[in-house]
Amino acid sequence: MVSVLASGTLSFVLTAALVPLIRVVARRMGWLLARPASDRWHRRPVYKVGGLAMCAALVPLLWSASGDSELTCVLLLASLMFGVGLVDDCRPLHPVIKFGAQLGAASAFLAAGPIPSIAGIPWIDAGLSLCWIVLITNAFNLLDNIDGLSAGIATIASGCALASTLGSSAGAGGLVVGLAALAGAATAFLIYNWQPASAFMGDSGSHLLGSFIAGATLLSASQASEPLRQWPVLVLLLAVPIADTSLVIVTRLRAGVSPFIGGRDHISHRLVALGWSERSSVATLYGFAMAGGLVACAVAWLPPAVASPAAIVFTLVAIAATCYSGRVRIARRTATAESPGTSAPAPSAETTVASSRATAARPNPIL
Repeated sequence: MVSVLASGTLSFVLTAALVPLIRVVARRMGWLLARPASDRWHRRPVYKVGGLAMCAALVPLLWSASGDSELTCVLLLASLMFGVGLVDDCRPLHPVIKFGAQLGAASAFLAAGPIPSIAGIPWIDAGLSLCWIVLITNAFNLLDNIDGLSAGIATIASGCALASTLGSSAGAGGLVVGLAALAGAATAFLIYNWQPASAFMGDSGSHLLGSFIAGATLLSASQASEPLRQWPVLVLLLAVPIADTSLVIVTRLRAGVSPFIGGRDHISHRLVALGWSERSSVATLYGFAMAGGLVACAVAWLPPAVASPAAIVFTLVAIAATCYSGRVRIARRTATAESPGTSAPAPSAETTVASSRATAARPNPIL
């Protein structure tokens, strides 16, 4: 427990100290500047330095990883995914190339150690592991669509994953130390990323957080006595990023829009379209993530007769809320105006209508 607390505290302090330092370097070198664009929510230039700071804060984990194959594999995966994201931050990659690089990083993770046992059939286990890693990595990348959301959900998910892991037979080893360090780094980054954000994590940060959580949860589940029964725990832990990704893919495909391009049609944006503030929208999604994490812990700790009803109720509520948000009408714009002091979008010309035929409960702003 002491090493867990020390790891989380150290990564928190390092991240909090490194963000402003790296931001100064990025400003002087002209690197990693996110400029306003028609498919992004922010409307003023912000430096994407959070990924570099969080990655550097996790470097001390290399000492903990010595002799721990699981943590070593997770660090390898997170490092490779961080590299993919950093390249994309510096020079945007074509979606196909980016997806291929993600698959390569996930394959290296599986090659570095034993394939996590899920169904007990190697080729099925490998396929499920690849899908899980790529899905969660991209889910956190897509979730980084409004100030404070991705980092906050990563903090909640890693904290609840840590709690559920400590309460299970897989609670030994370096994974708990790694999850604590990740939670500390993500929490510290929120100091700079809470609305209005003074720093972004960039694709490097979202890839780092998503892949680390994906790899750590996958290995923790595979160490349980019945790995296949741990998948509901993983889905509950990451209900918000999974729901947001599913909604974006479905609504964009129905509207004839590529799921691989950016947009302001995420759950957080739809809540703002209903008249909520940015902070209220993010806080609401935090609440859903915390509820899912607590239910996941209940499933991990308590008998099925007690935990299953809670899991079913939460799942039904989450599906209903996601479907309702998908009916909110979202308009698209061609340009975004810069304005200091906020990362919310400014009004501009509407070009295409929403991907849903339904109308919001209140008049929609142009998103």
